[in-house]
Amino acid sequence: MEAKRHIANEIQEYALNENGEPIHINQIDKSHNGLACNCTCPICGESLIARKGNGGKAPHFAHKQDSPCSHPEYIKQTNIHAMAEQIFLEEKEIELPSLSSQAGNYIAYFFQGGKWQIEEVELEKKISDFIPDIILKKGNIILLVEIYVTHAVDENKKNKIIEANLPVIEIDLSEFVHEDMTKEELRLHLREITRMNWIHLPFAIPKIINFNKTKKTYQISMPNLEIKDCPQSRPGRKVTKEACRSCLYCVGLSDNHVDCLYSFRLSKYWGKYPFPEFQPIKENFPLQLFTLVKQIRTPFYGYQNNYSYQKKKTYGNRYKSKKGKYKW
Repeated sequence: MEAKRHIANEIQEYALNENGEPIHINQIDKSHNGLACNCTCPICGESLIARKGNGGKAPHFAHKQDSPCSHPEYIKQTNIHAMAEQIFLEEKEIELPSLSSQAGNYIAYFFQGGKWQIEEVELEKKISDFIPDIILKKGNIILLVEIYVTHAVDENKKNKIIEANLPVIEIDLSEFVHEDMTKEELRLHLREITRMNWIHLPFAIPKIINFNKTKKTYQISMPNLEIKDCPQSRPGRKVTKEACRSCLYCVGLSDNHVDCLYSFRLSKYWGKYPFPEFQPIKENFPLQLFTLVKQIRTPFYGYQNNYSYQKKKTYGNRYKSKKGKYKW
């Protein structure tokens, strides 16, 4: 049975071997004690000393005296990052969360999420002007993973990530910083999509920009909550805020304005460039409206007349009546 390991302890259990792979202190033979282990720190790159329980202490890796990386906070991050790297190498895939936001009567999906295969894993390697915690590779594509244990991604690092224009995801494990955790328990937490959030996703940026650029904002007049500039308003018919709650074109509703895609969805530009996928929030629509949407199969084009034409009979089927007139 695997012993419990305290993520927040002051003992560094993981290091990188001479091949750059994460290795646990228990995998080090006593004959390779001290500097003979040829191990380095995943955080600072310094040589580590393997101490196999001398003096009654638990086996651990140690920095040279007065090293700034020997601070408990760094050791805490090193243990969990190295353990996570081993897990990603064994799993060979990661379940990515979706990137979405509520847009009025819809959920706008800029990325649907799904499984992503992993071919190679690297730890604490500098990219551009910052150092990500873990680098996942699939061919020429890379995905950067930030493990939030004690510090989340700050604005400075986020700006560097955006400048590098690379996909970065953050996994929040901060609630376990003071708890005992085995490798298998960490494996389960790394599979939880609810702990993940996107810091930057380059190919979703055009969809977000196009969505924000094309929606039109209409002001809600007080106190009758009327939308005078609504494109669906007609003479003698007022459109109020309440009507927007079940409108096919409403993608944003607040106290004083409404965001609408009526003009854009009926224009020739719809479908011509990247745009988010919309999933209706069903409780916002009446049942008969959904029936209509299902019939016309174009929920974003609104109400359409579904004309049905009677099939004409062929010319050879007509005959002459007794009065001399042709009939079908």
